[in-house]
This record gives sequence, structure tokens and C-alpha cells, in this order.
Amino acid sequence: MKRKVITGLVLMLFVTILFSMVFSAAPAAVPKLEVPSPGVMLVYAEQEIGVVSQPRGKAKETDVRTVTFLPSREQGRVWMRDSFDPEEIVYRIDFFEVEIDMSTRKIVYPSGLDYYFQSLIPTNIRVNDVIPIGLPGLTPPSGIPLRVVGTQIISVMGKEVKAWVLEGRTPQYTGIYFYGKSTGILLSGAVSWFNQDGTAWLTWGILLTDTNAQIG
Repeated sequence: MKRKVITGLVLMLFVTILFSMVFSAAPAAVPKLEVPSPGVMLVYAEQEIGVVSQPRGKAKETDVRTVTFLPSREQGRVWMRDSFDPEEIVYRIDFFEVEIDMSTRKIVYPSGLDYYFQSLIPTNIRVNDVIPIGLPGLTPPSGIPLRVVGTQIISVMGKEVKAWVLEGRTPQYTGIYFYGKSTGILLSGAVSWFNQDGTAWLTWGILLTDTNAQIG
């Protein structure tokens, strides 16, 4: 009888130790990175609708863009690399790359660009502020001016996020962008370009689909 009791106690002790080892070995949830830390990755789905014939060829319906934050040799700075799907169409730039100041988020390289990288703006902004954004090689040095018109709750990656709403309007261009209010990350956007007669020749949209960073 004693032998059975001892055997039972030993078995219970073994099971307890085994369970404690299993659960202690279970991987903890990976914490989300803060923007703009090196290692952050933003993945976007980009779509063009109503594209007319252009010299660069026929665009795909949907493209994948990945923005990666890379370490810089300069303290307080980080590189942002905006890469397109490797199977992107011919004659289109494969990636954009800038070095930004981590505290102000302003572009420091290439020099002479007076705007913020399209996928990241500062968070200390207010309604009616004008925030220029752009992409090197595609945007004038002064950028595309967007006005902060308010805030809105939007759904991104299955999560409700409070976003800044920015709009840009010219006779040739109308755009609306949503940036995370607490992070400054581009969450989504839609833009239309117009001919001189007022007809739209291109509508473009972008949506954040995956990230290892906090979005709000």
C-alpha cells in the first residue's frame, strides 16, 4: 500500500514538473516596436484603379509595399526604405530610401527635401496645420501639402485606431490620408489625379495590412 502511495506521489510530482517546464518554455508574446525604431516593418497593399496607357507600362491591380526602418551610423537617426514588390512592373523605381531625424521625423538625407516621408509624419500636430509629404524622385522638394482637418476612428488590421485625417486639394489632385494619432504611421489613403478637363485619369489607394509596430 505504501509503495502505491509513494508511486502515486512520485507520478504527481513528475507531472507537475513536466507541466511547469512546458508552460515556462512557452514563448511570450513579442512586444510591439515603437516607431521610428530600427527593426520596424510596415506592409501595405497598394492599388491603382482606372489607369490609362502610360510610358511605364501597364500597372498591376494590386502591389505590395514594405517600409523597413534600418539603423543609421548617425546617433538619433534612422533609415527608412520603402520597397515595392520584387515583381513590380518595368520602368518603375524599385524603392525609395531616406534618412530621418528620429525626434523630428524630418528627412536629413537626401538633403534639400522640405517634406516628411509619405509613410511617417510627426504626432505633435493640430487641426489646420499643413504637413508636406513626398517620395524622393517623384515629389517636388517642397512636397505635397496636406492640411490636418480632424480625427477619425478607422479600422486597421482588425483594430479600431484613432487617426489624424489629412487632405490635399489642387485642380489636378485630391487626396485623403489617415495617420495614426499616437504613432504618425500611415494607415490608409486614397488619391485621385485629374486631367485638365476635370476627368480622373488615375485613382490610387493604400492600406496598412501588417506591421510589428504599435499602430495606436
